[in-house]
Amino acid sequence: MLVAKRKVSKRRRKVAKRKRKRKRGSKKKEESRDKIISDLPLDILFHILEFMNVKHAVQTCVLSKQWKDLWKGSASFCMKSTDFRRVIDYNRFVTHFFSGRDTSITLPKVDVVLHRSSQVKKLNRIITYAALHHVQQITLHLSFYMLDSKFPSFKIQCPSLFYLQISHKHFCHPVLKFPNSLPLPALKVLHLENLCFTASYSDCAEPFSCYNLLHTLILKDCSLHRFDTEELFISNSSISTLSLHHLYRKPYRFLLSTPNLSFLTVTGQSYLCNLSEENIKVGSWLKLFANVKEMTLPAAAIGFILEVLSKHNLVGTQIACFPKLESLKLIKDIHSVTSDEAVNTMVQYLHKNSPFARVDFISSR
Repeated sequence: MLVAKRKVSKRRRKVAKRKRKRKRGSKKKEESRDKIISDLPLDILFHILEFMNVKHAVQTCVLSKQWKDLWKGSASFCMKSTDFRRVIDYNRFVTHFFSGRDTSITLPKVDVVLHRSSQVKKLNRIITYAALHHVQQITLHLSFYMLDSKFPSFKIQCPSLFYLQISHKHFCHPVLKFPNSLPLPALKVLHLENLCFTASYSDCAEPFSCYNLLHTLILKDCSLHRFDTEELFISNSSISTLSLHHLYRKPYRFLLSTPNLSFLTVTGQSYLCNLSEENIKVGSWLKLFANVKEMTLPAAAIGFILEVLSKHNLVGTQIACFPKLESLKLIKDIHSVTSDEAVNTMVQYLHKNSPFARVDFISSR
């Protein structure tokens, strides 16, 4: 029995030694890895912080003395409200971050995801701070009902902001109103999702004419404020890329005044720009596409054009003139009853005066 106990104790001691060796080895590896990371130039370390959630970036202060104040020089603010259990924790963190951050360093990028309407007040402070520190890109994802909340505040001018994306996701009709104008003189890219527009001085909504440098506009599942108007007027001579994605049951008309338009994408149930029967008859709709190089359109829209032209015996005289068109993609609804013969007629019609354009058909889901 004694011999057996001694053998067991020896085995245990050997196992314990092996474990200690493994722990020492793993500690040495971790220390060597830490030294490799810590020896990197500050520019690379700051670049690493830019890809981190701001809460995790602040937590790096406990790694070593070198990392203690490194987060204060971060050039991005990326945060999700789900990282905080309570609203008070979120509010305290925002206050702590901006009070401790190095104010001499710019903050070019802001990306915020909010899930509570009570956090919008601090969001306004984030936007104001970013505007004062030369922000260039702002991305806001709002995932809550905002009927009783105001649009995120842009009270002061943001002279350096060139990219703005605002997404409001919920399970009802869009209620968050996009203002008719914002103090964003350098805005070049605007991406809006699930927002609504209101009529300005005229009978239609016209919220984009004030941005003189805007070249890319993306609207997804946006709507018009009910009882206001049924037309959205996109009037801007600098827009070259326009994407309209509309999936609501009640479509509305997009009126276009974009003479420099080069890339156009329209999907969903939208009424395509100025495609009224009268405009098709007089040919004014052709002027909209004089400079377009690439288009993605619902096949139903082209079918509507052909239907109007056939009705007034204008198929032979009213030629689709797209002199710069290089690529055309037609979206065919899987539930569409359009025949193959009608599709071939569409292609032949579109190829007139634009023989070098490539035409592809895409099946919608």
